[in-house]
Amino acid sequence: MDDCVTFHRVGIGPGGKLELGSAPWQPTDVPLSEGMVPLGRTYYTDRSGKITAGIWACNAGNVEIRDNPVEEICFVTRGTVKVTDARGCSETFGPGECLTLPRGFNGIWSQSDDFAKFFVLVA
Repeated sequence: MDDCVTFHRVGIGPGGKLELGSAPWQPTDVPLSEGMVPLGRTYYTDRSGKITAGIWACNAGNVEIRDNPVEEICFVTRGTVKVTDARGCSETFGPGECLTLPRGFNGIWSQSDDFAKFFVLVA
């Protein structure tokens, strides 16, 4: 990398191909649907290890999020996701929409088939 560059590309460069590998669940996530296969790729981690960004994709299903360990910003790129908090309040997000899941969040994440998001995690 050129020493004069003070910014970083996050994601695929021009003409690049999206290649995702197996991605683990967050330690506090509990998949509620069988057969969910999460895929992802981390594109950036800052020097402190507190900020991570990448792409995550998965087939349809539901996940219970218990005491979310990070702040997460999600930008939906494909499919839809319905997020329901512990009080029963819910909202659905689709391509081009963004949501945040705060540290400590408890609720249900219900996504459509062929779902994908760009994410930023702050530890």
